[in-house]
Amino acid sequence: MKLSALDAAYQVLKASGRPMGIRELTKQILKQGLWTTKGKTPWDTIAAQMYTELNKLGAKSRFVKAGKGQVWGAAGVVAAYKAELKPKVAKDSMPKMTFLNAAEYVLKSQGKKAPMHYEAITKIALEKRLLATSGKTPDATMGAQIYEDIKRSRRKGELPRFDLCKGMVSLTAWQKTGINLHIDQHRKDIGKQIRAKLQKMTPGRFEQFAAAFLTGLGIEDVKTTCLVGDKGVDARGTMIFAGAIKTKMAVQVKRWKYNVGAPIVRELRGSITTEERGMIITLGDFAAGAKAEAEAPGKAPIALLNGERMIDLMLENRIGVKPEEATLFEIDDEFFA
Repeated sequence: MKLSALDAAYQVLKASGRPMGIRELTKQILKQGLWTTKGKTPWDTIAAQMYTELNKLGAKSRFVKAGKGQVWGAAGVVAAYKAELKPKVAKDSMPKMTFLNAAEYVLKSQGKKAPMHYEAITKIALEKRLLATSGKTPDATMGAQIYEDIKRSRRKGELPRFDLCKGMVSLTAWQKTGINLHIDQHRKDIGKQIRAKLQKMTPGRFEQFAAAFLTGLGIEDVKTTCLVGDKGVDARGTMIFAGAIKTKMAVQVKRWKYNVGAPIVRELRGSITTEERGMIITLGDFAAGAKAEAEAPGKAPIALLNGERMIDLMLENRIGVKPEEATLFEIDDEFFA
């Protein structure tokens, strides 16, 4: 006896006793012959129906979102599954610090202002019970978090807490010469100059910039649309992943100083084809409603790129800027000690 798509999904999820990705779930439903369809994307059909039930019934739904993306579970089963996976951590070994705070503590407590490799920092942090982690590679996590923290601070135009070079970590507060501070300040000034130049461009010239920017990011065959009646799409192109996977892109570019709202996201989503992925780029930022709308369940996702990230990508990919090298010197305090 064939079941409906929702009944079949619930039966498989409940029987498995664990959350499943939508494609794995669909594969099991079809393999067990619980439901049939002539559609080419049955996983989309099942996901849409589960989203509809969840939105309509809320806590009374048979389904729950069990993780990021399209990962689903049967209500009442997911909680028990997560409880089984939860690591049993002794009370005295609960984490007292984040990885970043632990790294700063270790560097400051070593008694001398000298760089340490992030692996050595992690080892000391674990020995001192500053961290508690069930991960198998805590040193890799430490290195990755320090690297991301540096990038995040630079995007904001702030002086990073750490300096990382070939795995060696130091605190920028130790830099008496202020070289890093000058570099970050220069990067911030360049960002302001880029914004000012983009604001002064004519509409036609700005669309040319948009095409050059997208091309610099690796999007091929970029074509700008008409300035009038573009229905929210300023440019189209093809993004190629791993040299083989092609994704058509429809992009809208704004040079607003204020936040882009949800209506702009909905406008672009209504203008793209089923084969396209949408992206909005703005010199400003996005309102909370726009971010929520861009990731709304059951709708085509829209990528959002704000001004800070756009300028960061321009610098990283040498779009509209030229690198300038210089040799800087510092006093070697150990030499003169």
